[in-house]
Amino acid sequence: EEAARRTYSTNPNRIGTGYIFAQSLMDNQKYDEAIQFIENAIESKKAPPWIYGLATTCYRQLGDHEKAEECKAISGAPPTNWPDPMFKHIPSLIAGKAELAEYAMHVYQTAGSEKALPFLQKAVRINPEHVNVRVALSVALQTAGKLNDAKQLLLELNGEPNVNYWKQFAGLSLALNDIEEAQRSIQKAILLDTNDPNVHEIAAVISQDQGEHEAAFEHLVKAGHLFLDKNMFDKAETSLALASTHGDLSVIDLGALATAQLSNGNELQAKISIEKILLIDAGNEVALELQERLIAK
Repeated sequence: EEAARRTYSTNPNRIGTGYIFAQSLMDNQKYDEAIQFIENAIESKKAPPWIYGLATTCYRQLGDHEKAEECKAISGAPPTNWPDPMFKHIPSLIAGKAELAEYAMHVYQTAGSEKALPFLQKAVRINPEHVNVRVALSVALQTAGKLNDAKQLLLELNGEPNVNYWKQFAGLSLALNDIEEAQRSIQKAILLDTNDPNVHEIAAVISQDQGEHEAAFEHLVKAGHLFLDKNMFDKAETSLALASTHGDLSVIDLGALATAQLSNGNELQAKISIEKILLIDAGNEVALELQERLIAK
């Protein structure tokens, strides 16, 4: 941080130096000072997308989630090649623990596990206690067919497992045909966050593999409603439709399924679901409202 501060004061016009300075402040949790520097850059109206990436992280750490979301919408990854004489070295210099982890996760989420693999490997080496980066690397290794390496990476965690860790452990255990381990892991994930729809998706697969169709039904219904709450209509429809193959959906569940189907533009399926509701409860307000929406289309 001191080196970056002195270098920046010597020549504040080098964008790579400015980036390193801001990142060093953030890595030392000096978000109040970092945000002043970042806001000055933004006010110039010439700030590149990666400045907004720093701003996103900074505002999030400072608890200003509204500004964090505004900056996130226009943020971007730092360039591979910088318009600086030292551009070949800057990607390594800026790889502070927090930024490298964030960038690796950005690549993972936007470009997929294969392209993210080298960034994730480097991020884990530098920041081994970062649970989500370790989980993402485990997923990438699993995708590459390296199941044992993916599991060993999880076992080597030196920190507190979170819900993503246990979801990956459960999914990986399934891939390794270790159903008992998968069951133990997904139960730990449920204890940490029972409102994570993906947890219930995985739990349903495990229950189905064990021949526990009633449990699979319950998890799929739960997942469907949670996906619907998040406006993830494709996932909601898939979960609820699959649940219907394991048991009879209630009127409330059918309403959720019809809502998802209508939102996805699957009007014929929505009509069938609505008719099922009205056969059970002719005056059902949700079904009648959905029917009006269907007619309006």
